[in-house]
Amino acid sequence: MTKKFGLLIARQRSGTGALGTVLDKHSQIKYLGEIFHPNNVGSSNNFFTYKKEAVEKDLSLIEADKAQVLLEGFLDWRQNVIRDQLPIIDIKYNSLHHLTGAWLEPSARPWILSHCVNNQHPIIHLTRENYLQGCVSGRLAEANKVWHARHNDEIKVTEIDLDAGSLVRNFKNTQASVDLMRKWLGKRHFVLEIEYSKMFASDGSLSKEYSADLEDLLDIDVFSDTQPVFIKQNTNALSKSISNFDQVTSVLKDTEFSWMLEA
Repeated sequence: MTKKFGLLIARQRSGTGALGTVLDKHSQIKYLGEIFHPNNVGSSNNFFTYKKEAVEKDLSLIEADKAQVLLEGFLDWRQNVIRDQLPIIDIKYNSLHHLTGAWLEPSARPWILSHCVNNQHPIIHLTRENYLQGCVSGRLAEANKVWHARHNDEIKVTEIDLDAGSLVRNFKNTQASVDLMRKWLGKRHFVLEIEYSKMFASDGSLSKEYSADLEDLLDIDVFSDTQPVFIKQNTNALSKSISNFDQVTSVLKDTEFSWMLEA
């Protein structure tokens, strides 16, 4: 029997960490985090920590067609933490390949997505339409060496310089990847798309609309606490966060991405 789990999927800097802390507060959910993150190997919630132990016991698990066996083994391995809760695994777009078999066409849907679609596992797809904001968020996180901040005093750097010349190309690539993800997931009753800019209310809590949508999608009771543990690392206008804002404006002003400057 296929084990039930939920999938949280997004590009980096799309709010998965903040949403994950809200999900994890719910008594019927266990958020396992970004299970394929290479920096977390050794952690008990990391897939590769489990895979290393499993392969040492059974070398056949190294074979490319063992994806489902390994994933279900990983969930069994964390059963003492999950118990009777619904596990939610966080996978970024650029980590989807880790459970793919020996052969895959370049534009074909990765195994983990096909597995979730075919078995109707709940899928939460986070998007961040303002790619410029996402880019700035990533650069500031790198500069501060803090990917998930809990307190304002962790944020020392509030302004960065962007490579303006590469922005349009990078944004077009980002749009193509989001479009492809939407094509792979389709419009299904067990797929919920959440937009970053609308995810949280003015007080920082998860919006009532998305709270209700998640309750329906995951078949859980009403959230009792929708306040994330992590804070926004940057609340300044982009003109204050980008040191070469005039140059960035010049590059983007006559493109389809010009509206992103107004945030």
